Amino acid sequence: MDLKKTNKEFKVVKFEEEQGFVIKKNKEKIIVYEEDVIDKLISDKFNHDYKEILYMILNYNNSDDVDSSDEEILRIKIEELRVVLLKEYRKFLDKAVFNKYLKMLLILESKIDIKARIKGVCR
Repeated sequence: MDLKKTNKEFKVVKFEEEQGFVIKKNKEKIIVYEEDVIDKLISDKFNHDYKEILYMILNYNNSDDVDSSDEEILRIKIEELRVVLLKEYRKFLDKAVFNKYLKMLLILESKIDIKARIKGVCR
């Protein structure tokens, strides 16, 4: 889906009935009601954050200079993304997609190489 294209169909919604996805940037706020656009926005944001954490884990696992605080930072980042998923994205996501994202976070946690941390500390 290309977000640059404009949908010429308009849907009248009652604000009490539909909850929109809020995007905030600086002092500006946009509320999106189109389900396809919401799915795309959430997917892009989640995948961006996921990749960022994945690269951090790869650097951690390949580094010889690590300590226990590095592992803790990685776990905190994963937990922060999990909280965003649970609190902000859950109400907009299909159950299958939501569960897929949760599994992806579990896989990320399992990829943190504890042996690399122990090797770095025990020198």
